[in-house]
Amino acid sequence: MTNPWLLVLGQRPIRCYGCVRREAGRSTVEAHHVGGQASYLIVRMAANRHRLHDSAYQDVLERLPLTPAERVWIELQLFLAFERMLDDEERRLG
Repeated sequence: MTNPWLLVLGQRPIRCYGCVRREAGRSTVEAHHVGGQASYLIVRMAANRHRLHDSAYQDVLERLPLTPAERVWIELQLFLAFERMLDDEERRLG
């Protein structure tokens, strides 16, 4: 794994977030709250993918003065676009 967003600082050898969770006996699947922590719309996703989504969303969505409905709509659009990009990248890498 070479994506810097997925690597966990301070790990020797360097490991990704999902591997660190698995080695600690934790689930490698996490709940993602679409539209923010207070949202009732929750999807389950792989821990590494959840970490990527959160890093992409937090800086942008948390700073904007949005209603909860606007936040969910924007995140769903970003979610779908991001998933397409990740799927294309995974197919490219094999």
